[in-house]
Amino acid sequence: MSQFSLLNTTGSYGDFSTDHNLSCLGKTFRGQALYPSLASFVLAFPHAVNFRVNLMGPGAELSAHEENLVIRTRNGKVGARLRFHLPVITNPHAELTLDGWVYALSAGTVYLVNHASIHSAVNGAPQLVRRPIVVRDNAVPRRGKRHRAACPAALKVGHLSMAAATAHYMQL
Repeated sequence: MSQFSLLNTTGSYGDFSTDHNLSCLGKTFRGQALYPSLASFVLAFPHAVNFRVNLMGPGAELSAHEENLVIRTRNGKVGARLRFHLPVITNPHAELTLDGWVYALSAGTVYLVNHASIHSAVNGAPQLVRRPIVVRDNAVPRRGKRHRAACPAALKVGHLSMAAATAHYMQL
């Protein structure tokens, strides 16, 4: 699997050093002139803390792992790191497994993914079919005092913008 960090402090697509520091400060997408459509998409989310493209070639796998969902924000509040997936191109052999449930994500649809579940991915395509996916993380402080239900493993938010999907999650 190849990864390209689109939002960082150095402008290098290979620099992942600040992808998970939960801050958007000083991070920019420096490929704006070369990729204006992608730039408008990335820049539409000024509070994103991680924005990358993952390319999974045929037979590529991402080993099972889990990550932290609950975070402490810079001002000390409890929040969540929300991860969104946007498959650009996919195939029937591409699978995302979340806590034992296998999902086939549709191209062009945004998904809110619970990355705190044990998750893995595979592109089982037999031919040279790459599977690019845009991944975005947003650090969101918890609002209010009411208890939120556990986040489902994968929430299909359809063709909503990622900002609308974030707002939807905060209502759970």
